[in-house]
Amino acid sequence: MKSLLAIILVASTFQTIAAEKVQPSYSADEMVFIQSVMYQPLAKFCNRENSDLSFQGDFKSWQKKNQTSINHGAEDFALTVEEGGQRVERVIKMLIHQVEADWGGSTVDNRSEKCQQLKQLFNS
Repeated sequence: MKSLLAIILVASTFQTIAAEKVQPSYSADEMVFIQSVMYQPLAKFCNRENSDLSFQGDFKSWQKKNQTSINHGAEDFALTVEEGGQRVERVIKMLIHQVEADWGGSTVDNRSEKCQQLKQLFNS
């Protein structure tokens, strides 16, 4: 269930980027790193949307629990991106922008659902 929620959250936000060009396969650690990049702004949005300040703390706990995978994933992600001829900073900015655009284009109900999924993921 935890993996499914993570995939749903990342996939819904990652679609536009993937549509631009074929993306390489990412390792499990790279996916955890990508999730960490995308979940941080999403947690901030959920804090504001729900007046529930626990999202930031939950994110930090999740991040701490997954720090080793995030560190390894960041290194591997950088290599993968650079091998693909892209700049890491640009790709990370695109990921964050996609989260922002997806949030901005979402209905109140959809935002609430995203926050519930994120909360479940952090607490699993």
